[in-house]
Order: sequence, then structure tokens, then C-alpha cells
Amino acid sequence: MTQVMTVRGPVDPQDLGTTLMHEHLFIDLTHLWEPPAHPWQMPLGDSEPRLENRGLLQVDAYVSRPNLLLDDLELTVAELRPYSELGGGALVDLTTNGIKPQPASLRTVSERSGVHIVAGCGYYTGVTQPPEVASLSEQELVERLVDEIAHGIGGTGVRPGIIGEIGTSAPITADEEKVLRVAAAAQAKTGLAINVHVSIPQPGGDQPPRRADRPRAPPRDPQPRRVRGVRLLRLRALLRQPRRG
Repeated sequence: MTQVMTVRGPVDPQDLGTTLMHEHLFIDLTHLWEPPAHPWQMPLGDSEPRLENRGLLQVDAYVSRPNLLLDDLELTVAELRPYSELGGGALVDLTTNGIKPQPASLRTVSERSGVHIVAGCGYYTGVTQPPEVASLSEQELVERLVDEIAHGIGGTGVRPGIIGEIGTSAPITADEEKVLRVAAAAQAKTGLAINVHVSIPQPGGDQPPRRADRPRAPPRDPQPRRVRGVRLLRLRALLRQPRRG
């Protein structure tokens, strides 16, 4: 049986249980912060996300700096405990190179919470990509990614179990296309699945022609990145529903 690689090692698929397929336990999107431009935004710039300001953050999630950063290990462990207690077994963390993945912290969180975590690998959108994406050849990047999949991310020994999320912009950049080809080549060599965060071009823009190897998708998601307490209420309701079949 093919096993799933988690941050604590391979696991049989049937042992994962209920799994959240796109999460970010640790992520840094502060490079996307936008200074408040309207009076109603002014109180949000340095405010922690709360139920009281969730509605405003729905309108513009990028005006609050704290909303764009998840780096609290203790809080992450605490927030995963109810998920585990309600029957959640695993999640996939898709924070990749460029938005500050923390593979060693993911392993610690998994050990302390009991939740299986599958880590992603690869590169995010062009604005976040390190210089190596532009300077190295595609073959060199493929070799790096395959080595990371085999031996661990950044010398941590934590092996990824999925490629992605690979990021694209609208219009897609040359280096983002390059990274997509690199991810596809690494997938062919390793068999790991790929997750791609695509961006839908805006109407009237000068967009490259559509191609099968050029994914697209929405402009920046307005959902707040950090108000997990609200999501937890929804997860509790879902996990309490009787399983079908």
C-alpha cells in the first residue's frame, strides 16, 4: 500500500482520518500588507483579528499586519486540540518557499497535538520567490526539489508529502511558469501530488494565451488568514455530523 509522508514519517492512508486539505499553520504574508487608506481601516492596521472586526477584515484582509502572520507555536497546538478531540485526524500544510514555512515547528505541533500533518514544498508566487528561482536552471531546481522530497526541507529532516502550493499571479510571470514546469518534473520523478494556487486575470488585462500547463485563478482571497476561532465553530459542526456510508 502506498503511504502518505507526514512530518513524523510515513502513514497508511486509512490511518489519517478526517483530513483538512489546505491549511497554513505557519505563514508570513506581511509582504502583502497594505497601509490603511480609508478612515474605517485605520484601527485595523495593528489590530489582532477578533470576532468584533471580522466583518471589516472580510472587506480587506490585507490592511491588518497581525492578520497576515501566523507564527505562534503554542497557539497553534491549542487550536488543533479541539479538532483532534472532535475526530479530526490530519491536515495538509501548504506553506511553501517564499512565505516562510516552518517544517520543524510543524513536526513539534504534530507531536504535541496528535494530528498528522502533511507538509508542502516548492515555491509560491513570483513576488515571494528567492533569487535562486531566477538564477538556477530548471534542471537544478528540479534536483533541489527532488532532494528535498527525499531527504527533508531545509536540513530539518522533515520530508514533504505534497508539492505546493505552487503560486501564480495574473498575468503569470516567466519565473512562475518555470516553477510550474519544475513542479511537474519533480512530480514525475517522485509521484507526489501537486497543489497550485492560481490567479484569475482581471477583465481587460493583457493576458497570455490559455494553455493546459498554465493554471489560472482568483485575485487575492479576501478571507482573513487568522480568525481560526470562527472556522473552528464550523469544523465542530461538520465533525459532529454522522458519517455517511
